[in-house]
Amino acid sequence: MKFKFLILSIIVISLVFLLIGCNSEKSLSSSFSYNCGDEEMPGFWLDYKSDTREFDIGNVSLDVYFGWHHPESFSTNYEPLNFKLVVNKDGDNNEILIRDVIGFNSKEYYCGFGKGDKIEYSHSETVVIPKDLFDSDCGKIWIALEGYVPDNCHPGGGFNSFKYEKIGDNRVRLSAK
Repeated sequence: MKFKFLILSIIVISLVFLLIGCNSEKSLSSSFSYNCGDEEMPGFWLDYKSDTREFDIGNVSLDVYFGWHHPESFSTNYEPLNFKLVVNKDGDNNEILIRDVIGFNSKEYYCGFGKGDKIEYSHSETVVIPKDLFDSDCGKIWIALEGYVPDNCHPGGGFNSFKYEKIGDNRVRLSAK
């Protein structure tokens, strides 16, 4: 009796892990973690996720999360900062503006750490990737948040990327970096 229970338990546990593994292949997500080792912690972060990896080329939409960290050096005491959310294809300098981000140094865009090295964002929005960027059979697309840090007047921002491959004429499959 104990042997049957053990075998049945092993089968059920195996099926659960198999189903979890299959479901994770259907979704897409960047890391949502800070793992830069001893490097200086960036002040701006951007991540993305989606419930699916496959899209019609004209409707590739991702939930994009972005924000700032470093309250000691990037304060809300500054004048409101304007950033821009852009996309471009790897190796191409032609950015496509998604939208201006006005008042980026507000609490609406702050992010911090959750459990471990996981980043928790206060802000997210759905971004539709322009279909013109999917002009080859495969490639890499960058999503970036760009602006200027008042202390140094040098460009600052967060960015992330994903790879794509065409599936037929009208569909694409995405994968994280």
